[in-house]
Amino acid sequence: MAGVSRDFGGRLRGLRLLDTPARRRALRDGLSIVGVLLLVGLYVGGGDPGYDAYAYWRAAQGDPYEVAGGLGAFHYSPVALVVFLPLGLLPWPAAYWVVAGLNFAALVWLTGRWALAWLAFLPVASELYHGNIDLLLAAAVVAGLRRPWPWAAVLTTKITMGVGLAWFAVRREWRPLLIALGFTAALALPLIVFLPSLWVDWLVHLGEATVPESFLVVPVPLGVRLAAALCLIIWGALTDRRWTVLVGAMIAQPILGIIGFSMLAGIPRLVQPRVDR
Repeated sequence: MAGVSRDFGGRLRGLRLLDTPARRRALRDGLSIVGVLLLVGLYVGGGDPGYDAYAYWRAAQGDPYEVAGGLGAFHYSPVALVVFLPLGLLPWPAAYWVVAGLNFAALVWLTGRWALAWLAFLPVASELYHGNIDLLLAAAVVAGLRRPWPWAAVLTTKITMGVGLAWFAVRREWRPLLIALGFTAALALPLIVFLPSLWVDWLVHLGEATVPESFLVVPVPLGVRLAAALCLIIWGALTDRRWTVLVGAMIAQPILGIIGFSMLAGIPRLVQPRVDR
């Protein structure tokens, strides 16, 4: 994490006002104060937290695909449902704080000493408040460029973000591509064999799922965003720009809302010099 901080801070040196460690620390500390105040403000004035996390907890209680849209709607695959089942053993408030804690841990892993400063970026603070899994998926994408098995977390939740695997295909890195797909298949196969009806329920649910109408949702069709994401990732693969995988995956989310942009917190790790496997 220290390496992430030094690298991210080092890239700010081109700004004249941030050309000393003291000034960079001052920027980080100032943004951290703003970020903490912003997060506290959400909790104080934003109503009940955990809009997204509630869906994971409710799904673990039974009938995971009953709600088509809105509060409590769970759109992820049966594999993801199994992962979320332990949340159902907890009372709702405790389950929410588990999700929030995991998100914050992912934020720290991605940004190091700049974690609190990133809270000043509204999508990040909103992500922690609502309890989605975008920061966790950002960590999976970043880690998946070194060890491909974390892509299973992406492919079993927000499957369209799997367009990021085009990175390996364009670069003809077939081994990590096959590992990512094979590990995902290995997780899914037992559930397909023993609980096929659950997969049918999921597919029916996806056909009936509704997209929320909100100014917080980017009003660009998924097909357009997928095409744009693929073009970005192909360009990045040809020019060795790893950050394009993260940005492309973010653009390709099934529903891209304001909190989806919290995935940008993963960029500091991807702008570091690449270390070959």
